[in-house]
Amino acid sequence: MRKLIVTVLILLAAGFVAAAKMKAHVGYDKNVDFGAIKTFDYRDTLAASVVDKAPPVHEMIKLLIIEKLQEQESIEYFQKAIAADPDFAMAYLDLALVEPTNRGFFEQLDKAMALVDEVTAGERLQILGIRAIADADPKRQTELYEKLVRNYPNDERAHNLLANNYFGQQEYPPAIAEFEEAVRLNPEFSQPYNQLGYAYRFLGKYEAAEKAFQKYIELIPNDPNPYDSYADLLTRMGKYDAAIEQFEKALAQDSQFVPSRLGIASNLVLKGDYEAARTILDQAYDMARHDGERRAALFAKAITYVDQGDYDQAIAELNMQHALAMANNDVPAMAADLGTMGRIYFEQGKYDEAMAMYEQAEQILVEEAPILPLAYGRDHVLIKPWVQSLPASGINGNILKDIIIEPH
Repeated sequence: MRKLIVTVLILLAAGFVAAAKMKAHVGYDKNVDFGAIKTFDYRDTLAASVVDKAPPVHEMIKLLIIEKLQEQESIEYFQKAIAADPDFAMAYLDLALVEPTNRGFFEQLDKAMALVDEVTAGERLQILGIRAIADADPKRQTELYEKLVRNYPNDERAHNLLANNYFGQQEYPPAIAEFEEAVRLNPEFSQPYNQLGYAYRFLGKYEAAEKAFQKYIELIPNDPNPYDSYADLLTRMGKYDAAIEQFEKALAQDSQFVPSRLGIASNLVLKGDYEAARTILDQAYDMARHDGERRAALFAKAITYVDQGDYDQAIAELNMQHALAMANNDVPAMAADLGTMGRIYFEQGKYDEAMAMYEQAEQILVEEAPILPLAYGRDHVLIKPWVQSLPASGINGNILKDIIIEPH
């Protein structure tokens, strides 16, 4: 029973990391004059940019910060772009994707959606694609990104977006095909190699995965993520010491690269050294730049206690994590924290405590979410009295613009 819950918690954590690692959007060079940036436009490629003074986009975004998964570093540049042009829809979209909290993600996505009718066709497909996944509609995102690829067949980033969609649905063979097409179009495009490695890993093709990760390292050897991803593969192969060595290489590139600290801790747990793992996680917490990183450290620390069978201390760590969500009024995170605690109580056979956690999570969602899908075999929607004009066809990004929220 103990191993069952450990597996569930590790899968949850891995899901958060994988989601982060799948983000691949345009970043900005540190030397760009953001006062010159006006908007993105789609011409020969998805990334083509219309600017007054800035150099062409392939020079302007030379660092491609997000594509190298340096998300924290990219936030200030998106904010500067928005300050220079409050109608910069794609900057809001990219900022949404690097926001450390669920609340921040939805706030920025809503701003991008408010401008969706004022952007180009290619930009619209990207924005609606992210809206679709936010609405838990990956098939709708597939349709949008397939159209993107049809419209821009020679753009590596269009293929990469579609590939990540397939990857997120665990459709690894078509994902691999699209990632391969992306790097065929641009052999220097590093991000697809990261996802190729994970796709092959999930298919059990470790040799192909290792080759992809090594190419990833070759392309951007001064970035932390390639070493971190290769370390994940080594962990999966049971090579814990080798994995720790690669995680340490990642930290040598960026001492604040949180996933690698979590990775070292995970491998120490797998080796049975719980105290050393928690020391690493305490360091990660102390170095955290925002509550998203603090929550990640607390969650990982809770896992170490669960694996040891110390459920009470695991709950204590999760309560600290929950307090951070409450301080930010991060409703999805609050509900998720309560659900995780409920699962732990359930595994202990404390069914009353588990039910109390589940009921609290449900109550938070009912009270705080203006629209809450209810899955009972058919589509039901709970609508607050101040929400009007919700179409009967269901909740999708392409119809949310028709909904009216009255003052209340």
